[in-house]
Amino acid sequence: MPLVSGAISGLPLALSLNEALILLARAEDILSGLPAERLALPPEEDARIARYKNADDQRARRAAHGLVRHCLGHFLGRPPCDLHFTRDEKGRPFLNDAEGIDFNLSHGGRWIAVGISRAGRIGVDVQDGSETFDWEAVSRAFLHENEIADLHQLDFAEQAPAALELWCLKEAFLKASGEGLSTPPHRLRPLRHNEEWRLPHRGYDMKAASVFLPDATCAAWASELTAVPRVIRI
Repeated sequence: MPLVSGAISGLPLALSLNEALILLARAEDILSGLPAERLALPPEEDARIARYKNADDQRARRAAHGLVRHCLGHFLGRPPCDLHFTRDEKGRPFLNDAEGIDFNLSHGGRWIAVGISRAGRIGVDVQDGSETFDWEAVSRAFLHENEIADLHQLDFAEQAPAALELWCLKEAFLKASGEGLSTPPHRLRPLRHNEEWRLPHRGYDMKAASVFLPDATCAAWASELTAVPRVIRI
């Protein structure tokens, strides 16, 4: 799947009915590149983010929420700070008054991901790969037993990146379905289909793809099968 580079000023201002937009960016580039009024958050979201103790975590969350509101505001013709998100019982945000649009956001390390879809559900995930990843330490929680066996067949240097990609893909699938980590990821067994991954799950026919970013961070996105993804790295 082609990964297009673009500037914040050149982001699309509309989505077609079958389209899913995925945006990948460094948090600092969003915080420095968007005007303050486009980054402004409603008081309840600002307070929610302020409860996180880690300053880098706060900044990444502000960047992700600022970018998704910036885009949704353009698509809906409304000021970003007037968009008030509701959360379901699993904590997944949505807009009550924007029928037909689904969105999701994630951050990991220096990177953020935002997904917006007019073709059903969407999920995005980012996993920081800048530090050594001991995939076997978490394998039983995140990987199916067949996946563990497959990873052991790879060259040692390929094992950790491949495991990180599977972890990221599964979280994107589970965020798209709305379950989050309430469903143990090791129960999922997505299968590669050409350049994508496929997973029929909980009544959804979903597909996913991923990319490794310059510092070995992995980003993944999952959508319904009919969606046409457009991926832009800012």
